[in-house]
Amino acid sequence: MRLGRLLYVGILIVFLLLGLYIRGKEKTGNFESKIKHAIKEEYLRDLEQYASSWEKREMPKLLLADLNDETVSLSFKSNIPTVYVVWASWCSDCRKELPILDKLYKKYENKLRFVGISLVGHNGETIIKASSYYRDNNFSIPLYFDHERNVYNLLKVKAVPTLFLVNKSGIIEKVFIESIDEKELDTALNKLIS
Repeated sequence: MRLGRLLYVGILIVFLLLGLYIRGKEKTGNFESKIKHAIKEEYLRDLEQYASSWEKREMPKLLLADLNDETVSLSFKSNIPTVYVVWASWCSDCRKELPILDKLYKKYENKLRFVGISLVGHNGETIIKASSYYRDNNFSIPLYFDHERNVYNLLKVKAVPTLFLVNKSGIIEKVFIESIDEKELDTALNKLIS
């Protein structure tokens, strides 16, 4: 009888400890989830602050390399607004967005100038990888390379893709970071040319 009670109490203690262990894990998971959520919220606030810090400022002079690896400096004050697309071939959001941008480039090519800027040297990006990706997808947007980190350092790029919508006076009207849908971008481009 005494052995039966000890066995019964032992089983209760095991279940109690197991229950406490599981409950502790649930709370830890919830805590970890809250931390991840807070980090994500902070990251999104940082991106918003970055975007708004560039809006209404003059686009700085950027030195880039063209397909022939020659250094070029683009003119920002022109008769035509410009969309600067900072991207990388390894970026999943870039891979989603570049076909949309290329479609809009073809739609607006007489009203807007598009400049694709590949961040060469970041996360294994090379001129060969970026060029191959562009060529394999038959993109039409003019392609340039930031292989000396001029654009990255000057614009303090936070994430890719980053789009800078610059008016014909060279002033940045809008900055989009990471994903944007086609309709929202099309609306922003219409606003830029009007």
